Amino acid sequence: MKHKKTIGMLIAVVVIVIFSTIQYLENKNYEDYLSLELLNHMSKFSSSTIINGYMLDEVIAEEEITMTQLENMKDKYEQMRKHGGKMVDMARSFNKIDTSDYNIHPYPVYLASDFHYFIRRMTPEDEEVEVIELTDEKLEQFTMMKKVNDVWVDALAENIKGIHIPKSNMVDTQYGVVKGEQTPPTKDEYFDTYREGTIHNKDWIRVIEQMQEGIYEFEREINLIFND
Repeated sequence: MKHKKTIGMLIAVVVIVIFSTIQYLENKNYEDYLSLELLNHMSKFSSSTIINGYMLDEVIAEEEITMTQLENMKDKYEQMRKHGGKMVDMARSFNKIDTSDYNIHPYPVYLASDFHYFIRRMTPEDEEVEVIELTDEKLEQFTMMKKVNDVWVDALAENIKGIHIPKSNMVDTQYGVVKGEQTPPTKDEYFDTYREGTIHNKDWIRVIEQMQEGIYEFEREINLIFND
């Protein structure tokens, strides 16, 4: 009888160990999946934001925007909205950020949607138009967009390891790409650092928080400039 109880206890222990191992592996696989998703979202958000800054610089300096730039900048803002939004959604899902004031100050990348809409509305009906000259009003709006973009680039550069800011002459500001074989905005160090366990790393959380805090001072001005 005693022997049977011992066997029963051993079987129970084995079952518990197997079940615990399965649960651990399932959780780890899920965390690995989330980390990979986050790794990709951060990389694409970083690349779009950094390259977009150079495009804005040229548009402001030239006081005009070509149709090629318009289309590619529209795409950059869509990428920023999509991938930046995913980062924020993941942070909120895991209660990693304080969202108590988000009803007053919406999450930071909401501006990417607004700027995307602004760019889209600039598309002329006349398909023959190749360049749009910027009015003083439009120039002021693009300048504000650049200020916001700078806040986001600073947040990335100061918190994410492996972020590479290419020199301006290495960026094609018409098509919004890094030229030739030049180092992209996220280099090997980035992938080596964040390949595993990204979801538990605090660097991406600090990016979101800095982006959020950094645009507080611009909110009133943005509402005035873009309120037509």
